[in-house]
Amino acid sequence: MTVITVHRLVEDARKVTVQAGPGGAAHDLGRVYNDADLVEALRRAGLEDAEDLLADAGAVRWEGEGPHVWGSEQPRPPGGRPGG
Repeated sequence: MTVITVHRLVEDARKVTVQAGPGGAAHDLGRVYNDADLVEALRRAGLEDAEDLLADAGAVRWEGEGPHVWGSEQPRPPGGRPGG
């Protein structure tokens, strides 16, 4: 089972990690600023059903602020890409 963790909000972004299987290493997918960024980061990690995963309350572990809570969505860092 894949474990997706969206970590606490820090400076308007949340770190995302994915762990494949029990005891597997967690892979840092970078920082995301909103749900669209999160979906794109998960797709780039090979999870094509990313939108469906976000709709499944048991598929994503949200730390800190809770599901779908984002900062002020200020301009992204240079490059404008999730994890950027």
